[in-house]
Amino acid sequence: MSEKLHPKKSIITNKHFINQRKKFVNQTILLIPFIILLWIKIPHLNLPYFWDEAWSYFPAIKKMAELGPSLFPGTIPLGVGKGHPQFFLFFSSLWMKISAGNIVFMRTLPLLISVGTILASYIGLKKHINSQAASIVLILLPFQSLFLAQASLLLPEILLTFFLILSLFFFHEKKYGWYAFSATLMVQTKETALIFAFIFGIAFLLKLIKKENRQSFKWINLFFLILPGLIYALFLLLHYNKFGVVFYGDH
Repeated sequence: MSEKLHPKKSIITNKHFINQRKKFVNQTILLIPFIILLWIKIPHLNLPYFWDEAWSYFPAIKKMAELGPSLFPGTIPLGVGKGHPQFFLFFSSLWMKISAGNIVFMRTLPLLISVGTILASYIGLKKHINSQAASIVLILLPFQSLFLAQASLLLPEILLTFFLILSLFFFHEKKYGWYAFSATLMVQTKETALIFAFIFGIAFLLKLIKKENRQSFKWINLFFLILPGLIYALFLLLHYNKFGVVFYGDH
C-alpha cells in the first residue's frame, strides 16, 4: 500500500540499494589482488635470507638493533653499513627489536610496505586520474615480476618505491613541504633515489617557463625541493667526519 502511495520513494530506495550493492561488490573485487599477493607470499616468509639480504642488509640491521637504532653514520661499523643512508636500517632494526629477529616477522615488514605501496598508487591515481586507471594499476602492479619477487625481501627498494610514489603525488599537488618530507626519506632509504629528487627539481624549474607559474613562485617551495639533497649532503659530511671517507671504498 505504501509503495503505491509513494512510488517515487520506492524507486529511489531501490536505486540507492542497488548502488550500495554495486559499490560493495566493486570494493570487494578490489581486494582480490591483495588476497592473491598474500596467498603467494605468506607461505614463503620463512625462506632463508638470500644474496644482498644475507651478506649485506640483514647483518647491518642486526648490528644496528644490537647497538641502538640511529640515522647517523658511525652507529654501525663502516664495513657493515657500507656507507648507505640509514633509514631502511633504522626502520628495520626497530622492527627487529619488536619481532626479536624472527625471520617470518622480519619478512612481514617488507610485505606490509609492499601492500602500502599498492594502496598509495591506487589512492593517488584514483584522486588525480580516474578510478579505471587506479584499478588497472591495482590489478597489474602486485604481479609485475620484479615487484612480486621483492615484495617480502629484506631490501630497501620497495620502501624507496613507496616514498617515490608519495613524493610524486605530493609534488603534483604542490604540497612541497610534504614532498620534502617524503623525498628526504626516499633519499635516506637509498642514495640512488637522488636521481628522482633531481628530476623533480628539473620539473619544478621547467614549470617556471610559464608566466603564471613565475607569478606564484615562492622561494620556500624551491628550498623544499632541494632539501632532500641538502640533508643527504649533510649525511655525507657526517660520514666523512666519522670514517674519513665520503663513500664506502668497495663501492
